[in-house]
Amino acid sequence: MKNIFKWAFIGLLVVPLPLHVLAESAGDYCARGRAYYDNHNWANAIAEYSKAIAIDPSGQCGGISAKGAAYYYRGVAYDHNGDYPQAITDLKKAVELNPDDEAAKTALKEASRLEILLPGICVFVNLAFLIAGWLLQKRFTPEYFHKRAKYIAFMRQLDEGLIDSLAARLQPAYKRFAVMLIYGSSLGLGLVIIFGVVMSYHPARTYYAFGLEICSIATMGSVLLAIIINMPSFYRLENNPRSALGLKDIKT
Repeated sequence: MKNIFKWAFIGLLVVPLPLHVLAESAGDYCARGRAYYDNHNWANAIAEYSKAIAIDPSGQCGGISAKGAAYYYRGVAYDHNGDYPQAITDLKKAVELNPDDEAAKTALKEASRLEILLPGICVFVNLAFLIAGWLLQKRFTPEYFHKRAKYIAFMRQLDEGLIDSLAARLQPAYKRFAVMLIYGSSLGLGLVIIFGVVMSYHPARTYYAFGLEICSIATMGSVLLAIIINMPSFYRLENNPRSALGLKDIKT
């Protein structure tokens, strides 16, 4: 009977031991996070540092690092992973906890620059296409295409009487291209503004990345669509105008 109580008492002491041994500290998570970080495994590094921060919100990894260290490494991992808004949030926290951390300050400046630069590039490209479309539309006057038709008539041995017909076909083909550039770039700019507003309320990578992707697709898609739709007309009118005008083809 005494042996039963003896082993029961020992069991009560031993059973909780594995639970205590298996319980991981913020330092353990930080150590694993740093290993992932050094191997450029950003997603797993973020996950491990997030666990460490949940245990130790000071970011000291259980006292083994300087204040805000976990936020710094997680912020840099977010930065490399393309999540600039979250990277900026973490790096600001790291600087707040440790104002003397020059590495965190430098990383914060870089992440902030990229957050502005990438949408800025998208806006710049859209504006460039918008201005290009507007200038082309202004240039594509009936007089311009009459001169162009005369040049083609000279190069392709067309009768002088076909110049007016050719000019009438050239103008809508080229102007359609300019109009498509204007509409496409306007759509891209509109999307940048919409997602900028969304980002101000929901600063998450999904919105940020999706906004840039949509902007890029709208811009490049409009240009490609304009080229695909209009280039066959350009080619036929410029290189084989008789055929394009429904006349007998000639060899030049």
